[in-house]
Amino acid sequence: MATEDEKDPIQPSVGGPAEPAPSGSPDAASAPVPPAEAAPSAGAPEAPVQGARTSGAPVPPAGATASGVPVPPEGVPASTASASPAAPASPSDPGSPSAPTTATSQAMPAPASPVPRPVATPDAPQAPQPAKRGANKKVVAIAIAVAVIVVAIATFFSLRGQAAQAARLSIGTAGSDLVSADGELVEIDLYTGLDYASLSLSSTSDPEDVFSSAGGYLDKAQSALNEAKSREWALDGGDRNAIDALQASIDARWDMIDTGKAVVDAMSDTYAASRALVGYYSDLMSFWDSTNDVVDTLNASNDINAIDTSTLADQVARAQQCARDLADGVKTAKETVPDADLSAFQAVVDKCSSLADLLGQISTATASRDAGAFNSLSETYNATKDEAIAAMNAVPTIDGIADLLVTDQDKELAEAYQEARNAAVDALKPLDLYMGADLSDLTERSALLD
Repeated sequence: MATEDEKDPIQPSVGGPAEPAPSGSPDAASAPVPPAEAAPSAGAPEAPVQGARTSGAPVPPAGATASGVPVPPEGVPASTASASPAAPASPSDPGSPSAPTTATSQAMPAPASPVPRPVATPDAPQAPQPAKRGANKKVVAIAIAVAVIVVAIATFFSLRGQAAQAARLSIGTAGSDLVSADGELVEIDLYTGLDYASLSLSSTSDPEDVFSSAGGYLDKAQSALNEAKSREWALDGGDRNAIDALQASIDARWDMIDTGKAVVDAMSDTYAASRALVGYYSDLMSFWDSTNDVVDTLNASNDINAIDTSTLADQVARAQQCARDLADGVKTAKETVPDADLSAFQAVVDKCSSLADLLGQISTATASRDAGAFNSLSETYNATKDEAIAAMNAVPTIDGIADLLVTDQDKELAEAYQEARNAAVDALKPLDLYMGADLSDLTERSALLD
């Protein structure tokens, strides 16, 4: 067992050979001596003892001395080395067998030639090579990850741009389809106006064609808008607001169709009665024209025998037919809308029918050359004509027909349609400032804006 004093060998000064320990000292006696089989040949420097401490000088690598002079390989005479011949052995010479061998003296031999001593850096840590390779791999992995992220981001923005462009094209298509739908929807106004123009339409099948055509355009607009919605993730707030406005516009236009159909269905009888009464006015004009022709023929000569009875008979037959047409029209209107007060129209019909009968009697008296009957019937005819004219003046004008035929329920349905129409127009307002697609035809020139 070594004592506490034996644990610390004597440290020589840096840069010179260590002083040999005095003979008989405890340190010299306890210094380790290499085994005989490991001793180097005479004159060659001995290898440093493993684990020996130096004065801060680094341990030279295998095959070199502390001064940087290579050690000759085993079997090569020391005299062939490039170093100068060793000095004569002395008690303090490390090569002397009698000299004590210390770790310090073996590690620090005197240089044999003026070779520069390497600068000692005892405190500079050297990273092992495997650690450097691991760090390089980590850097490469990070670089690859960053590159992948950059490529992914670039790809995302590229795909987003393409999707946004396609969505805006779909928005423009939806706007164009709405323009076409508005061109059809405006025709519904003709059936919901509840005035003479709306009540005098020639056929109730026309609105069904309008509803069908407008609905087809709305379906196309919805399909295009759905395409835009499928790419909504790529759009900004302005585009999304435009989609919402277009959806509101489509919904409002469907409301126009629904409420318009309700008006048309509820007023189907009203339309029929209105057309009959509108026909009344034209039939009445025809009747008066035909009676005037008869009167002109009768007044063509003061001599009853000179009157052309053949022409007179034809003219009277025509006047009588006009009177029947007039009566049929009013009858149809009364049967279609029984709650409507059409007594004024019926009074005119009655007077006109009486005039037609009188003309027939006058024609018979003329054919028989009965002047007395002719004169008496003429006076009756003139009086009845005055009564017919008075009855005609009591009939409402064409514009007043709506007041006779339109019910309160019809008015409520028409008001609901108008509200839906206003909503369809108001839904376009948010699109006025939208620049993603050209919607000017819809926002500025829609038929509903007229």
